[in-house]
Amino acid sequence: MEEHAHHKKEDGLYAVAIAMIVSVLILSGVLVYATNGINSNLQQINSNIGNIKLNVVNNGGGAQGTVAATPIPSQQPSAPNFKLEGVAFKGKESAPITIIEYSDFQCPFCSRFYAETLPSILKDWVDTGKAKLYYKHFPLSQIHPNAEKAAEASECAKDQGKFWEMHDKMFQNGNALSVDDLKRYAADLKLDTAKFNTCLDGGSKASIVAEQLQEGIGAGVTGTPSFFINGQNIVGAQPYSVFQQVLQSYA
Repeated sequence: MEEHAHHKKEDGLYAVAIAMIVSVLILSGVLVYATNGINSNLQQINSNIGNIKLNVVNNGGGAQGTVAATPIPSQQPSAPNFKLEGVAFKGKESAPITIIEYSDFQCPFCSRFYAETLPSILKDWVDTGKAKLYYKHFPLSQIHPNAEKAAEASECAKDQGKFWEMHDKMFQNGNALSVDDLKRYAADLKLDTAKFNTCLDGGSKASIVAEQLQEGIGAGVTGTPSFFINGQNIVGAQPYSVFQQVLQSYA
């Protein structure tokens, strides 16, 4: 009897031990499942943050360009086919290298390019007859409310032979681009202000701006500034060395 009781006691201990092991395994499974769920959620959150970061307009630090707030069609762009007739440009028309800039007068990165990189491109490539530079409009109106009218103002000034003077004036005063500011710049540049004001107020250049914007979207432009050098795309206010490397490949 004692031996039988002893075996029953051992069996009871074994049962308790097995129950404890099973409980631990179940708890481990729950923890693993929970951990996996947490990790999955964290991965999703990080993915969402990453997607948000791609669409944030960063006005400082190492960012080089302004991302368009307006959704851009997802289709693959066809080979760029740029209309250049009547577009403002600098340099000799016979220059072998063609630089096309898509820009926005209210874009801080476009202003950075204007101040830090453009002077070297003009001095080394445009003024020497090696390249010509075309300026096209890509106003990001949802985040730069004055960009559309600024673009129109440059076209109104172009009618009076002063596109580049207005171009420079607006990039030098990127935080002051209201319609009143634009009219004041026209007066400063000694334009016929009556003609300029009628042009600007009447919106007669809006179709030119819209056409160039749509052409840019078709070419794959998603933000400003963006450039095409003999068809090769450069995105953002990159340092001169980046442009120089591409330009030299065509020299």
